[in-house]
Amino acid sequence: RMDLNEELAKDTGAQTTRLLALLQHFDDGSKEGGLIADRVNDLHRELQDILAKLTVWTSMNRFKKGFSARDHEETLKKHQAGLQALVEQMQFLVSLDIRDMTAELRSTEIQKEKHRLLNLLGDGKFGARGHSLDEILCFPGTRVAILERVDSWIKDPAVDSRVLWIRGMAGRGKSTIASTVVHNWKTRSSCAIFHFRRGQIALNARVVCALARQLGSTLSPQVKGAVLDALRENQDIVDKQLEEQFETLLVASLSKLDNHTHPILFVLDALDESDESKEAIALINFIDRHSPSFPPNVKFLLTCRPEGSLSHTLESHGWRQEDLDVDADVTDDIKTFLLERLCQTRHAHRLSESWPQPEQVVRLVEMSQGLFQWARTALNYIHDGSPTDRLRILLKHPERWS
Repeated sequence: RMDLNEELAKDTGAQTTRLLALLQHFDDGSKEGGLIADRVNDLHRELQDILAKLTVWTSMNRFKKGFSARDHEETLKKHQAGLQALVEQMQFLVSLDIRDMTAELRSTEIQKEKHRLLNLLGDGKFGARGHSLDEILCFPGTRVAILERVDSWIKDPAVDSRVLWIRGMAGRGKSTIASTVVHNWKTRSSCAIFHFRRGQIALNARVVCALARQLGSTLSPQVKGAVLDALRENQDIVDKQLEEQFETLLVASLSKLDNHTHPILFVLDALDESDESKEAIALINFIDRHSPSFPPNVKFLLTCRPEGSLSHTLESHGWRQEDLDVDADVTDDIKTFLLERLCQTRHAHRLSESWPQPEQVVRLVEMSQGLFQWARTALNYIHDGSPTDRLRILLKHPERWS
């Protein structure tokens, strides 16, 4: 009987060959939107076929029999998750009107009008990145469980799960998780994110405009068109009160998209960092008040510390929660993060392969007290000087880092 590993390799190889043949068509120089749409559909079907086979193999435990090592089984599960994400990306792309997109790209006038309307809202990038110029994402292999739960929530069409609150004290990684969710979903949904930051009062007050600007640049012609239509009819909206902006740019425009099945995701990060807590509370209440007007695929992901009046307001609405202060997986995740970053430091500084000692890593994990921000700060300190000396000093005087 054919060895299961060989059978798996041959079948996957055959599928990959067909995939490559389809992908080559995207480089044939064709500009016809209809042909592109057909080829995207073909690619979508191939990916679905591969995923279905992987699912069957996993359910029959064939991977476990074909690979004796547990790490191989886990690796294959990760590949299956990756293929699932690819299928969802293709489903999103297949749903787009390629002909409308092609017409827009070819028309200079349409492009100019779109940019003119979006410019009325100002620069939305400040909200998307906060203080950082670079996107800070969860380290590969960490926060896997919570990211999977968030993914399941985004896909859940149940109306009562429209809002998810990620709570946790400072340094738990709320903003990093929020950015990672948007990064993972931006090619299979319409996403907009706003990072609240202290000291940017004028910018925080334009949160709705920043969210609308990002939606107006999304891949989906339907979502983009709805926002641009609202702008075209309300070109002075930037001068209106926050609730009117929310009702006009988000509620009125998105409520028309009853047939749009893919997620529309809003992420409001670090609500507790808003200098005007009354405005943040008002925004939370806007979401609650207008939720019934949104299609069920519109979701709001909020992050906030569990303290003060904001926390009380969030709790009063009874929304779904993820509490990072009780996340059982955080210790292993921080250890994974520390080991990989210390390995990078070891290679960069050409240190001995025995550096750092296992007990030193264990001590760093303990000192972090479950705070990713502490771990990141300590790693930067170690890397930016003499790693051996700085690690020794850090461990010798833990009180300076508490």
